Amino acid sequence: MRAELGVPLYTAGRVGALVDAARADARATAAEGQATAADVRLETIVGYWTLAMARERVAVLERAQERADAMVRDATAQEDAGFVPPSDRLAAEAQRARQRITLLQARADAAVAEAQLARLTGLPLDTTIALDTPLAAAVPAAASGPATEPVAALVARATAARADRMAIEARRVAAEASAAAAAASRRPQVAALASVEPSRPNARFVPRTDQWHTSWDLGVNVTWAILDGGRARAERAAALAQADAADARLAEFDAAVGVELRQRQLDVETTRAAIDAAAEAVAAAAEARRVMGERYAAGVATSTEVLDRDVALLEAELERTQLLAALRVSEARLARALGDQP
Repeated sequence: MRAELGVPLYTAGRVGALVDAARADARATAAEGQATAADVRLETIVGYWTLAMARERVAVLERAQERADAMVRDATAQEDAGFVPPSDRLAAEAQRARQRITLLQARADAAVAEAQLARLTGLPLDTTIALDTPLAAAVPAAASGPATEPVAALVARATAARADRMAIEARRVAAEASAAAAAASRRPQVAALASVEPSRPNARFVPRTDQWHTSWDLGVNVTWAILDGGRARAERAAALAQADAADARLAEFDAAVGVELRQRQLDVETTRAAIDAAAEAVAAAAEARRVMGERYAAGVATSTEVLDRDVALLEAELERTQLLAALRVSEARLARALGDQP
């Protein structure tokens, strides 16, 4: 039995460089995990608002279906009274049937969106999910926070907080440390050695006897890989190439993050303005539908005009629903681009 212990005395910085590389790799792995978690959070938020939009779309189409039912009843009553031809009732029934088909598809889309959100949150796919924040929750009258800050300030925040950038930076540090370790392996290495050998018999004791004896050694070992076939040089070159690639990725990240942040800001600003316009469109379409319904009841408007107003109101309500969901998603994507919790 023999026990040996070696302690490096001088490694030309190789051991320290290897430790630095390992620590940088650990930081990079942790940062990559944080970036993945942020992506999952963003995907979950998008799934949440997709479900909210799908359900609101169903509600809008159900209201449109109620208006279509009322239109069919009015057209039937007008036909029975002899005020309108049967074609008015048939046109209203055709419109109601088309809206029913759209409603059925919207309900199916909502069910799929609910299953998708259940998957993202780890729930069974048949779970009924209750949404705490409705899609039509109050939207601030004016944009605030990151949506109105200067892009330069947002870029500084993003470069300091984005986990994916931290991961690239850590990979660069690890590659540089690996290059330093490879270069150090070409220099002399000095190590202290100690060994203990209890054995029976022990060859170091003469004459040999069938007895236990313990021998020990102390020494200094110097190694210098003068000829390694270019291995150390190749390892250093590969590590430096990885560091250069990481530098290029960092430069690309820093160049693109400003454009991304400005795009996210514009998405929020544009969608918020579009929501205001859509609200006006819904109000105008609802009033036009009310007036046209009264004119139809008075016999001075055709069923085609009423049906056209129904379609206009439905389209305005659906567009507002989509814009509300788009605003929530745009805000979440802006937060993700900043490195904040979406």
